[in-house]
Amino acid sequence: MGLGRHLRRAALLAGFACATPVALAATPVARADGLLAPSGSLVYSWHGDPARGCAAVGVCGIQGVLLVRPNSPAFVFAPGHGIPAMVDVTGASATVRVRRSETGSSGDCVDTSAWLNTGASGLALSWRPNGRARLTIPSAGGPSSGRCAGPRAGDLSGVVTGRAGGGRHPSFSFVATSNFTVGPYSGTLVSTLGFRPVSGGGSVSDGGSGSSSPGGHPKLAPFEQVILRIRMRTPAASLTAQFHGGTDATCVVFDSCATTGAVALGLGAAQQIVTVSAQHRVTHPVSRARALADFRAGLLTEDLPLNGSGAVVRTTETLDRSGGAPCRDTSAEGSPLQFWLGSPFAPQTGPRIPVSITADPGGIGLLRTRCAGPEAFDVFGSGATSSGGPLVLARGSINRSTLLAAHATVALSAQGSFIGPGYRGTRIGSLTVGLTLLKVTAGTVREPAG
Repeated sequence: MGLGRHLRRAALLAGFACATPVALAATPVARADGLLAPSGSLVYSWHGDPARGCAAVGVCGIQGVLLVRPNSPAFVFAPGHGIPAMVDVTGASATVRVRRSETGSSGDCVDTSAWLNTGASGLALSWRPNGRARLTIPSAGGPSSGRCAGPRAGDLSGVVTGRAGGGRHPSFSFVATSNFTVGPYSGTLVSTLGFRPVSGGGSVSDGGSGSSSPGGHPKLAPFEQVILRIRMRTPAASLTAQFHGGTDATCVVFDSCATTGAVALGLGAAQQIVTVSAQHRVTHPVSRARALADFRAGLLTEDLPLNGSGAVVRTTETLDRSGGAPCRDTSAEGSPLQFWLGSPFAPQTGPRIPVSITADPGGIGLLRTRCAGPEAFDVFGSGATSSGGPLVLARGSINRSTLLAAHATVALSAQGSFIGPGYRGTRIGSLTVGLTLLKVTAGTVREPAG
């Protein structure tokens, strides 16, 4: 693993650590970044519990086990100054196996995508001078039962306590057993995780290269530019995925061959103010009217990085299987949604602009309940991957010149079919986005020629 990769990870983890509440005092011992060799595992086991209403959900015959095992050296980023350290365990594997002790089962459900382990969904590590250590399992994007019946992402979050050795490169031991309950399930977590410094994998720094910019002022060039400030609103809407067990061998792997079901994704009303910034290099300054005309003609290229807008997403699932108990469950979570004017994947030119609404990658498990069923990236697969990426919930397009109207609407559709591991089906639903133009800036600006 090269130095450049360490530094990129350190930058990512620094942002996560800064956003994490500080629960423990910082140790006075100077800490150093470095590699840690992992050992052991996290083992979650759960079963449908009659005392917790498993009969009402239809999961009393469920017994599941999730094994999380780091299988490559981890990287610890230790910023100090009271900020918790972060252990990057993106090399961890997570495998879930769920058995149903009832009729209608074709075997165990086995899934290896039970923890996407991307972005800020690593394990947060902090410790005290007295040697006490805490390993925090994330609530967003954390381990789950995957496509099998069992806990959702976030259900298995929590803290494992352990011990830390002293020095600039301490070792850690998290040997503990604890019980948990979530929804209709009761279970146990057994941790045997340990981390020790890798020989020669100590302190990583940027080396103080101190790059400097060349002397003089950069050369400026004229660009025609249009900036639109637009308020986008959507009313509450429902998108539905109807599915059934696949006909290939994967339905046996996921114990889904004799299943039919539906998942309704209820989106709360939301609004967001977005900025469309489009420009094109020209040889001489142009007027406001000319810049707007070129924008309408699609001669300018947009750059559209947008922030998400929090909305309540409510998921309701029904799943039936031949000869088995039906499963019914509902879950709700706040999930960042994003409106896109233009493609979220590449700059857009031409007379029409794509419009879409996506879910944040951190909400990749938003389609899951505690029943079995497809993952969100199985159903809304365009642009999404099992390693993270925007979930495109609905899409449409709008004429470029319509964006310059005071008010406009655009219809987004979720219609389409999908095929994923163990399941296949169709998406149904639509929503209407209202656009209100708040401000228009157009003309010529001078920027570095680049």
